[in-house]
Amino acid sequence: MGHIKTKKLGEILVEAGIITPEKLDLALREQSQTREKLGTIFQRLGICSEREISTVLAGQAGVACIDLNTVEVDTNELDLIEREYAEKFSLIPVRHKGSTLQVAMANPLDLAIIDELSRLSGKYIEVLHAPESEIQDAIVRYYGAKVGGANQITELIEKSQKALASGVKLGEGDSPFIRLVDKIIGQGVEEGATDIHIEPEEKVLRCRYRVDGRLVQGPILPVALLGIVITRVKILAEMNISESRVPQDGRILFDTGRRKVDLRVSTFPTVNGE
Repeated sequence: MGHIKTKKLGEILVEAGIITPEKLDLALREQSQTREKLGTIFQRLGICSEREISTVLAGQAGVACIDLNTVEVDTNELDLIEREYAEKFSLIPVRHKGSTLQVAMANPLDLAIIDELSRLSGKYIEVLHAPESEIQDAIVRYYGAKVGGANQITELIEKSQKALASGVKLGEGDSPFIRLVDKIIGQGVEEGATDIHIEPEEKVLRCRYRVDGRLVQGPILPVALLGIVITRVKILAEMNISESRVPQDGRILFDTGRRKVDLRVSTFPTVNGE
């Protein structure tokens, strides 16, 4: 098993027959440009799904899968692993049994991290596997707000949902929609992000920030707010809000209150929305 554990994700997926060598080469070329994680690129390009990657990795590691959407995490164990560490390596402590700590990991083949977890926690580590998106969602859910601004975003999400249900339109009065989008962008600027991703999924609208070369989880919005959020961004970037079937590019000169930041904005259609 030792030689398997040293293999990279792309090689493992090719050997499992999930992707072809040609698709791997395509993803690697894309990675050289975007510096994203390879798994993220596979999903974005429609080469394979996160669940397919998850199943293969769990099988390679010989560990059980866990559904963090249905399994309750014991919050008493969160103090054993700092949030920043959990976010960086996409893992979260789940529960402990005696001297054993169960940890859900996106990469269950990373033996160095498993050893370090044992040292940090002082416990034997039983590895479980969960998709990275589920782990990052769980980190947000259980560790709580990362910064004070996250609490404000949560409040604005709630107000925006109520406004949407009440039929309030974008730009009417003191619209929570406008303040929500401004806060999402503002938080990215405050955290020193080089990129802000607003990504529609089947059930949520996910925001992520690229900080120090890696994508970290930001606000997670109800998918019902997708249209209003994207429309607001397109208005700011002076794009055609009536066109959603083709990619568009624009610019925003965003005023943070202390300085103005020049943002390049790109939109493109996906199966779950723009």
